[in-house]
Amino acid sequence: MKKRKINYFLLLSLFFAIAVLIFIAGCDPNELPIVLSFLANPATIVEGESSTLSWNISVNSISITIDNGVGSVGVFVGETTVSPTKTTTYTITATNGAGTVTESVTVYVIPSASVSNTTLQPGPVEGMDALVSNFAPNINFGAGKILDVGNNDVAIVRSYFQFDLSSIPLDALMLDADLMLYQYDTPYIDENFEAYLFRVTGQWDDKAITWNSQPSHFTEAETSKTLIVGEKVWTVWDIKDLAQGWVNDPTSNYGCVLIDTDETSNNSIVYFHSSEDTTEPDMSPQLHMRWRINF
Repeated sequence: MKKRKINYFLLLSLFFAIAVLIFIAGCDPNELPIVLSFLANPATIVEGESSTLSWNISVNSISITIDNGVGSVGVFVGETTVSPTKTTTYTITATNGAGTVTESVTVYVIPSASVSNTTLQPGPVEGMDALVSNFAPNINFGAGKILDVGNNDVAIVRSYFQFDLSSIPLDALMLDADLMLYQYDTPYIDENFEAYLFRVTGQWDDKAITWNSQPSHFTEAETSKTLIVGEKVWTVWDIKDLAQGWVNDPTSNYGCVLIDTDETSNNSIVYFHSSEDTTEPDMSPQLHMRWRINF
């Protein structure tokens, strides 16, 4: 007797069809629709920016609409972009034969006139940055024009940064804060690698810090970034939460440090311009901040 071949594709299709029917059957059209979620991301924007409304509605809805100019959305799960010019509450309405349900979410709009932009780019005198190297563990490199992060078969290098935020009011609310470093060389070509940015928790001086005198730092990284070998580019490190903490408590501002995520294996070292590099001052480390007074 020949064995009958099993059509697994047909079985899978049948199983899927049954599952869909069971799901639909479970959404009784005689019951009110359910708004599983209705969200705005971000919930607060600056005038001129956008927020994304997203929703998830039960499939027994016949019509789904959003007010304030959005209109009928026609899908149970979806998203749309809105750009209100003032604080606006959006209401989603789901309807079927049993009735109507609504859910609302508010997008808060900050007037652009109340937002300030500050860029800090200190020069050689005010700048506070330095690299440290385990190849020369007792030597200070604070006067150098180069800041490194990474490792090779010769050295492991890290870079420290600190910015004076005394020009920012204590009641400022950070909307953005980006550390900008210009990567201009990758002398030991090997492979791309990732670097962590940690919050430093101890005092240091760029004219005295060495590998052996490094201050302590948090064990959990604030952020990380993949550094691309061969690129000459500004690298951007989002440190909004870190900057907010420094504004709230200026005594906690000991800056930050960049450390290769894997210092045990050799890969590459990238070079950044330091605040000491007067030949290309526009390429020295910058901190861009966008903030407003926290009412």
